[in-house]
Amino acid sequence: MWSTSSGRFLLQLNNSSPVILNTFQDLGEDLIKTKMKIVDQSLEDLINIAEDEVFEGNYQQAYNLLQSGLYEEPGYPKLHYTLAWLFNYYSINKLRAERHYILTIKFDPEYEAAYSDLVDIHIDAKRYKYAKAILIRALTVESLDHVALHKKLGVVYEKLGDYVNAIREYRKAMMESTDNDDSAELKKDVKRIRMKRFKTIFRKWQPQS
Repeated sequence: MWSTSSGRFLLQLNNSSPVILNTFQDLGEDLIKTKMKIVDQSLEDLINIAEDEVFEGNYQQAYNLLQSGLYEEPGYPKLHYTLAWLFNYYSINKLRAERHYILTIKFDPEYEAAYSDLVDIHIDAKRYKYAKAILIRALTVESLDHVALHKKLGVVYEKLGDYVNAIREYRKAMMESTDNDDSAELKKDVKRIRMKRFKTIFRKWQPQS
């Protein structure tokens, strides 16, 4: 079992595959206290160079550059996010991507893209309860896009077959949305989920042959 020094993030085995168990519910004020908003231009330049190396296919060189940045400043959120991005989309290692997304959020709880990418990893792996926990934690951060978060939480509940809560989350997204096109799509989502719910109820009440 692996954990960071904070003891908040645990690595466990699930069906012989390593999975990060994210205890967002227990982070509380500790998460906010570790927030790091300072922009270091030398590290930003290093990240840009590393991104160029990724686009050239030089993944090891990109990794080495980002690691050298972490030696200088291990709590710099964008370094962790860029490493997560590298592992998630290029040098594929979902476990390490998860670890660095979590550390991104640890050091900057307002880093929206890290939540989104981490949730998508869990959804793609059908680890819906982890995705749900992350989204519920993200909704406590005022600066994040709550329309997108409620919508994604609706998707998770739909995957879980919990159509009542899925409808509830899509409606919450609709109420917070100021975009007419987005609201129209959310209305369609609510209608679609209602139909799925009715079909499920109807099948349950059908006589067994």
